[in-house]
Amino acid sequence: MSVDSRVLREMQQEGIDPAEISNDQVTPSTIRRHLRECVTPERNNEATVDFAATEESLRALQSKTRIVFERTIDRLMREGFVSSGDFNIEVHIRYRCNECGDTRDAFQFLRMHGCSCSSESNT
Repeated sequence: MSVDSRVLREMQQEGIDPAEISNDQVTPSTIRRHLRECVTPERNNEATVDFAATEESLRALQSKTRIVFERTIDRLMREGFVSSGDFNIEVHIRYRCNECGDTRDAFQFLRMHGCSCSSESNT
């Protein structure tokens, strides 16, 4: 039995509706679509990048992820599936370059207009 099947069965046994939780989840495909449609600049010469709008979109995504996770934990706690003391949810978006190993906060990456190896190749 897969982990997913086991978790679903345990949730159902505890009276938790998996469909209700999945409605609040942000899937990887949703994140990819958001990045492709809202953040990724057009690939033509007329396109301009609005860094403020890009940062705002990422902050909205970060906030939505935090809210969804917080609601999910609250629901699971109410149903007795998990237990926790008072908590805070922190969502960090990190950038890591596979070429140079540069790792930084996504917003710092945007403000710096790239990573270390991109600035080295532009010199």
